[in-house]
Amino acid sequence: MFAVVMDRFIEENGVDDEVWMLVFVDCLDNYYDEPSMVPTDADSDPDSPFLNKSPEECFKLLHQLRKDTESEISTDLFAIVDERSAQDDTVLLVVAGSNDAISETEGWEMKTLRVTFQASGQAMVLYMTGHSSMDEDRELAEREEDGVYRGLWSTHR
Repeated sequence: MFAVVMDRFIEENGVDDEVWMLVFVDCLDNYYDEPSMVPTDADSDPDSPFLNKSPEECFKLLHQLRKDTESEISTDLFAIVDERSAQDDTVLLVVAGSNDAISETEGWEMKTLRVTFQASGQAMVLYMTGHSSMDEDRELAEREEDGVYRGLWSTHR
């Protein structure tokens, strides 16, 4: 089932293929250096170490993966595809801030925002380039009845 959701996420992320940079990670032993493309190769691992983990726990797992495998992944900006993603075509975006970090994985602030598939890719690109922030988008999401950020497709502009 999640392969279908992952494919839909890739197809509807609002970013051109040349800019798409997300990779689906559900194994801590693999090396990741290429973005995921449609069709995704396999369904999500039912024993994935990321299942039912908090953003903080996912951050630590991604950091350990990058350290152990030298995978070319970001640990300070990522998206969580969860059970809700399958129901409403949204992901949980996570931005890890290091203002009060006491180590590589401890003391980081995790900001999260529920975002539609359609707005997610563009939001991530804007965060990475400094042209927008999660705080700005959170203000827009709070105007929505369901608290989901919709980007250009917002009902409140």
